[in-house]
Amino acid sequence: MDKGDWFRIIEEVYKNTEKATMPCMEANCGGSCEVGDISETAILLPYEMEFISEKAGVPLSDFKRIEIENLGRIGIMDYDSICPFLSETDCIIRPLRMFDCRSYPIVATWKNGLLEFSFAKGCPLNYTLSDTFKKTITETWRMLDPLLPIEWKVYYDSEENREVEPFVL
Repeated sequence: MDKGDWFRIIEEVYKNTEKATMPCMEANCGGSCEVGDISETAILLPYEMEFISEKAGVPLSDFKRIEIENLGRIGIMDYDSICPFLSETDCIIRPLRMFDCRSYPIVATWKNGLLEFSFAKGCPLNYTLSDTFKKTITETWRMLDPLLPIEWKVYYDSEENREVEPFVL
């Protein structure tokens, strides 16, 4: 698939998840997606970095990039640093925030090639998320599953700073 195909897919993902929100700011974690010493790398979908850059007018230099063999470059928001789009009160690109942020604290994993879900360990909202949020996010991951290159899935699964706990639907 090319850039245009991925832009259409990302637009659909964003439309489907637009209303899938959770009350982060009321969760006693400051809404930063970083709980205590736990913070994760947000891994962008193929061409999502370019999509956000074009739509939000954000320079590509705001993204850290990683090269994945047989796939090319993808954007990441590294756990080593604070997200450049996070202010003290909100995400400044919220309508165009990446899908990995939208789906947090639900984490996709692929075990033996099969899509499974977990919760990011430590998020105070894990067991209070609405059924609508969980359904929307898991359905969107299921829609993406056959479209995502295997190399991307392998990299996503290899995130070394990710700790998970059981997912309850």
